[in-house]
Amino acid sequence: MTMRLRNIVLCCWMAFGAMSITPTLSQAQFAIDKTELFLRPDAPDQRNGVLMVRNEGSERAQAIIKVEDWDRADDGTNRFFPSGTKPGSCAQALKVFPLSISLAPGEAQSIRIDLVAGASSLIAKECWSVVLVESQQPRAQASGRTIMYTLRTGLKVYAAPAGLKVDGEVSDVNVVERTSDHGPEQDVTVAFKNTGEKHVMAQGRVEVRRGDNTVAASVTLPPMYALAGAEMRVKALMPTLPKGKYVLLAILDYGGLELAAAQFEYEAK
Repeated sequence: MTMRLRNIVLCCWMAFGAMSITPTLSQAQFAIDKTELFLRPDAPDQRNGVLMVRNEGSERAQAIIKVEDWDRADDGTNRFFPSGTKPGSCAQALKVFPLSISLAPGEAQSIRIDLVAGASSLIAKECWSVVLVESQQPRAQASGRTIMYTLRTGLKVYAAPAGLKVDGEVSDVNVVERTSDHGPEQDVTVAFKNTGEKHVMAQGRVEVRRGDNTVAASVTLPPMYALAGAEMRVKALMPTLPKGKYVLLAILDYGGLELAAAQFEYEAK
């Protein structure tokens, strides 16, 4: 199944002056067949992969293929950086071919992604990069000027040998007050620290426990996608509780041998 550009555009900016407008899809658009690729430097049959790129627009379009670094802010937002500038980058171990494509409407092209010879000595723990399909799309304005958009569609690439440690901890639990349209509200915030050697998804809940250790309420947390060494933070709305003292117990399953947990003393007023 292909995924259309409007669903997976990683970033888009305007390259004309300082004007600001809302971009729209142009006639030429690229779709890719996957958004993640997993490679194994220690397994000869898993050192390469293929990305299929298709022009789903109505005109011939050109694109360049490039490798960049990426990570996530602690709220989960993707961030992008020049190749080879961030810890955990796969840039020196990746080779991509071809580096440019020109596709007619409906035409597809395969992009080969390989780990270089000797990659097993370069990758002791997981690394990650992103392969970008980057194209420029012009849009004429009523004023007669032309705005050029750079559209980037990306494939996240992870490379890791087998047997890496999976580990993590709940590094913080807290309650934060805020004002909403409904009046004062409180959010429970939970931070997860990935102390292992590969990326994980942590998911779980916060149990609100009374003094006798019975559960007064349970709050489901959004999933946290944490790269190795990264800390991720999520929040969820606190339930309305009777006045009194409670213990908030955050419990996360990140795929390790044990669950991660931490607690916070809370008083409902």
